[in-house]
Amino acid sequence: MVRLVKPCEGMSIYDPTVGSGGFLIEAFHYVEEQGQNPRNLALYGQELNGLTWSICKMNMILHGINDAHIENEDVLTTPMFLENGYIKRFDRILANPPFSENYTRANMQFEERFKYDFTPENGKKADLMFLQHMIASLKDDGVMATVMPHGVLFRGGQEKVIREGIVRDDLIEAIIGLPPKLFYNTGIPACIIVINKNKPEHLKNKILFINADREYGEGRNQNFLRPEDIEKIVTVFDEKKEIPKYSRLVDIKEIEENDFNLNIRRYVDNSPDPEIEDVRAQLFGGVPKKEVLLYEKQLRKFNLSYDILLAEKSENYLEFKKDITDRNQIRELIDNCTEVKVTIEKHKEKLLDWWQLVRTEIEQFFGRNNLWKFRNEALKKLKESLLPIGTFDEFKVAGIFANWWEELVYDFKSIVSAGWNRNLVERERIKEKYFKEDVEEMEELESRLAEIEADLSELLEEVEDWDEEQQGDKTASKVKEFLKDLVKDLRSKDSEASRREAKKWEDLLENIAQKEKEIKKVRSEISRKQKEIENKIDEKIESITEEEAKELLLVKFFELISNQLEKYLNAEKKELIKIFEKLWDKYHVSLEHLLKEREQEVSRLNKFLEELGYYERV
Repeated sequence: MVRLVKPCEGMSIYDPTVGSGGFLIEAFHYVEEQGQNPRNLALYGQELNGLTWSICKMNMILHGINDAHIENEDVLTTPMFLENGYIKRFDRILANPPFSENYTRANMQFEERFKYDFTPENGKKADLMFLQHMIASLKDDGVMATVMPHGVLFRGGQEKVIREGIVRDDLIEAIIGLPPKLFYNTGIPACIIVINKNKPEHLKNKILFINADREYGEGRNQNFLRPEDIEKIVTVFDEKKEIPKYSRLVDIKEIEENDFNLNIRRYVDNSPDPEIEDVRAQLFGGVPKKEVLLYEKQLRKFNLSYDILLAEKSENYLEFKKDITDRNQIRELIDNCTEVKVTIEKHKEKLLDWWQLVRTEIEQFFGRNNLWKFRNEALKKLKESLLPIGTFDEFKVAGIFANWWEELVYDFKSIVSAGWNRNLVERERIKEKYFKEDVEEMEELESRLAEIEADLSELLEEVEDWDEEQQGDKTASKVKEFLKDLVKDLRSKDSEASRREAKKWEDLLENIAQKEKEIKKVRSEISRKQKEIENKIDEKIESITEEEAKELLLVKFFELISNQLEKYLNAEKKELIKIFEKLWDKYHVSLEHLLKEREQEVSRLNKFLEELGYYERV
C-alpha cells in the first residue's frame, strides 16, 4: 500500500509509531526501484524496549538501509526528531500506530501540535492524538497515510471536534476501508486515512471514499489483500475513480450535513443486492428470465448464452434442458463448451504475443536499472492484450501480472546487477531440460516399485485371520512372524491335513520374502539413480553457460505468467458454473413436483399395506 504516497527525489520519510520498520522498508525499495534517492528515513518507537529497538535497526540493515535514524521514546509526550526548536517536518509519513491506546498529558512537550483538541487521556482513544502529531510533522506540501481503527471516523465527543477541524481544514484526501483480520493481534477492520496538505484544485473540499472491505483473500488465522485488491485500491486512489459500491468522491458539504460522520458505508454502501426469490417458480417450476438476465455480464466473459443449459418454458420462464438430469452435468457442459475453450485459447494466444514483446526487454535487463519503468510498461501492454477479450477487468489483469511480478522481482533484480546467473536456475528445471532419459528411467523404477508393493499388499491380504486391535497394523514383518508361528504349530501335528496347510503358508512366506527382496533391490536402484542424477545436475550447474541459463530462466518466466493466467481463467469459469448451480438449487425441484412425488409414494405405500392385509380399499 506504500504506493499510495508518491515519492519525490531525496524525500524524507517518517514512521512515528514503528514496530519493525516494515512500512519504511517498503517505501525505501519503492523509491529506489524508480531510480530515485530516498533519504532521511526516520523511525520513532512508541515506548519500545531495547530489544525491539535492536530488532528494528537490524531489520533496516538487513534490507540494505544503513542510514535510517531510529529513536526510542513516547512520540506523544517526548518527540525526538526536532529541528530549529520544534518538531521536524517530513515530506512523507507512513504509520501503523497501536489502536486504542491511553496516553498522558503530564510533561507533554509541544502541546501546540494538537491544534484541534485533546482526546480523553484514559479512554483508550489516543488514535487521533497520533494523527494530529503526524499532521504537525508534515511539510506544507507533504502527504501521509496511516492505518486507523474505524472508531475515529464516527465516535462523538472530543474526537468529533478533532474530526470536524481536520475536515474543515480540507486535509483528508482519502479514506480507505480495509477488510477484517488483516493485522496481527486484532480481528477488527481498519482503514487508511490519507492526509494531503497540498490537494490539487479538483480535489479541494472533497474526500475520496474507497470501501474495499469485501475484496480480500481468506487465510486460516489472518486475511490478506490479493495483488488485484491492492492494484484496485491504488489505481482508484491514483485516478480518483468512482465505481458503484466501491468508491465515491464526496463533497465536504455532504459530510457537513452528516454532522462530520465519516463512516465509510454512509457514503459507499457495498452491501450485496438482495437475493431474488420467485415464489411462482418455486411453486410451479421454471427459472425466471429476469434473474438469468442479471448474469449476462458474466456469461459474456466467455461469449456464452444461457441457452447452453436453459430452454424456453414460457414467456417469462426458462427451464433446464431435458437431457440435464444431474447437477454435476453443469460443470461438465461448461468445461467442454466450444465458446469457453475458444475464449481460453484466445487468452493464451494474446499472452504469447505479449511475451514476445516483453521477452526482448527482459533479455536486456543486465546493467540497466529501469525495472520500475519495465513493470509499468509491461503491465500496460498486458492490459492492452487481454482487456479487449472481455473476460477480465483491468484489476484482474493487474492481479495476474502482480502475482507474476512478486514471484520474479528478485530474480529480475539479480539479473540487472549480476547478469544471467546460473544460481537462479532451479535444479528441477535443469533435470527436466538435460536429463530426460534419466528421469524416465527413474519413473520406470518408481512404477516398478509401486507394482511390487501392490503385489506384496495382495499377499498380505491372504492372511484373513488378523486382529488389528491385538496384533497392530498388518505389516510384512508382523505377518511373517505370525506365519512362522502358524507353520510351526501345524508341523507339530502329525496329520496330512496339517502338513498340507503348513505347506500352503510356507509358500506364502516364501512369496512374501521374495517380494521383499525385489522391493529392496528396486529401492537400491532408485537410490543409486537419484545420486547419479544429482551428481549430473551438480556437474551441469558448474558448466552451464550464460546463454543456457538465460534460456532456462526465460522459459521459467513465461511458464509462471501462463500459470497465473490459467489460475485466473479457472476462477472465472468456476464463478460461471456457480451461477447455474445456484439456479439449479433454487428452481430445479418445484413444490408442485414434490407434491406429485409425495402422492406417488403415498399411493405405493397404500398398495403395500393393502397387499399385506392391513386394510381394504373402500
